[in-house]
Amino acid sequence: MRLKVMTPDKMLLDKSVTGLNLASKEGSFTILKGHAPLITTVTQAVVKIVDEENDATYLKLNAGTLKVLQEEVTFFIDFGEIGQSKEESEQLFSSLKEQLSSNNESASDDALAKLEMEILKRASELNS
Repeated sequence: MRLKVMTPDKMLLDKSVTGLNLASKEGSFTILKGHAPLITTVTQAVVKIVDEENDATYLKLNAGTLKVLQEEVTFFIDFGEIGQSKEESEQLFSSLKEQLSSNNESASDDALAKLEMEILKRASELNS
């Protein structure tokens, strides 16, 4: 299945994967090939991504929306980081979060507003 991770600024990841394991404060679940259609919000999550070579990478994200539809999994996130281990992704994420807050107090608000606009745009495309 195809995994796409998008922030308001860029495509963070676009690759073929065999599975995802998502752990957030709301709980955890796994997405494998053939998963039922799903749209949900996600906050403060770490996602283990397993590719076709059985190698794992990790995505740490602040907040966003997850969509699963026809063998494509898409994350629309405000910001996040990818690392080779859970610890590395969390360190990179913390560094990015500090940068955002030191550059602009409202950076995360701006990112969330852009994310909401993108989600609304994508939702209207799905309904068309």
